[in-house]
Amino acid sequence: LFVMVLTFAFDYRWIARYAYVVHGLAIVLLIAVFAFGAVTKGSQRWINLGIITFQPSELMKPAVVLVTAWFFDRLPPSKITGWDAIWPVAIMLVVPSVLVIIQPDFDAALAYIFCAAVVGFLAGWPLIYFIGGGLAVAILAPLVFFFGLRPYQQDRVLIFLNPENDPLGAGYHITQSKIAIGSGGIFG
Repeated sequence: LFVMVLTFAFDYRWIARYAYVVHGLAIVLLIAVFAFGAVTKGSQRWINLGIITFQPSELMKPAVVLVTAWFFDRLPPSKITGWDAIWPVAIMLVVPSVLVIIQPDFDAALAYIFCAAVVGFLAGWPLIYFIGGGLAVAILAPLVFFFGLRPYQQDRVLIFLNPENDPLGAGYHITQSKIAIGSGGIFG
């Protein structure tokens, strides 16, 4: 609520002027995780600030939205369907995505790509880009699953697809969510 009120207090054009600064700061914080971050359960994602811990990968999500929106706002409408509308966004995503995959936080990298794709869709990217991207994901997903994911990540995917295999363990929360939705009916 505080962030929402704070956001409404500023003129969006003022925020847009500093989109690249926010994006750059978020990248610096992602790099700082490797120098100052605490290792917890095999992952190095958090920076301990004493009174709180901070996860820079979460700051990158709105930064990606801001910087891609700023980019598309400056892009001439005639170039939205061309290569000039794709490669700069890809470059803006590569560095933060690689940094969070190393942490390892594959989910955050996917979130960055999704955020940029939504902004691209709203900016007017042609539907064929999304169809092509969907086909590429469908082709690459099995390769990534078997050769790119760690065993615990593979287990998460398998439990998501079939939580009934372990209803009292890893699938417990998904199973309980389904029960809650089913119990609530149409009106919750």
